[in-house]
Amino acid sequence: MYKNIFASKKAVIFELDGVVTKDTHELRIKAFEKVEDTNPIGYLMPRSYYSEGCSFEEIWDAIIYGNDINTNFKIKDLVKKTWEAYEEIIKNPDTSLELTEGFIDFYYELKTEKNMKIGLVTDTPKYTCEEIMKRLEIDGLFDALITGDDIKKSKPDPETYSKILKKLNVSKKEALVFESSVPGTNSSIKAEIDTSVIWDGDIEKRYFSEKVLDFTTDFTSYPGNLDQTHEEYIATSVKEAFEEKQQQ
Repeated sequence: MYKNIFASKKAVIFELDGVVTKDTHELRIKAFEKVEDTNPIGYLMPRSYYSEGCSFEEIWDAIIYGNDINTNFKIKDLVKKTWEAYEEIIKNPDTSLELTEGFIDFYYELKTEKNMKIGLVTDTPKYTCEEIMKRLEIDGLFDALITGDDIKKSKPDPETYSKILKKLNVSKKEALVFESSVPGTNSSIKAEIDTSVIWDGDIEKRYFSEKVLDFTTDFTSYPGNLDQTHEEYIATSVKEAFEEKQQQ
């Protein structure tokens, strides 16, 4: 079913937040709320300003200036406090983190059957990213990693994906990206890498680039379907259904 998408690919790159796990975005919002609750900033409802794929700087800028608030806190200080709050939340043993359904099966098919290189990207600082990977039990699975410590320009700038290509030692034509946000897909597409989306259903598809190859809610449809085109998949499914009916 996905034969055309994976043809000639040598590497697959996953975004951590919203792709490998869908749980971190809610935890990020809680980090913003924690900073709001523990500092004299005011009641700002950061949840209303949080936007998947946007940097913490962009979100705090929207919160402060959107509410026309005079504060002694600088944006960079609020960002630092938010990452610290996020790290505390991640390290809390009561924090729940789960992999997106189908990820592990998909990963092992790519790695063991297709012999592909696997990369991971995130804007999260390296230490916190490593904590998340340990909690998800995926540390050591990736051939290359780009974290927030490695980049100077946030998405939709293509820096993140340009750097992961170099680490994986593959060309842009040899890679496939799985992203979840509009800024993220714009970043990978600006880097001229084929991109598919793990879609949460909240953001309308029309806001994503028309160059996005595919939208799925998780990875369950990928394992076992990398060597067939969509037409071949339909034909096989019809044949199997016919044969099953004949045996009844």
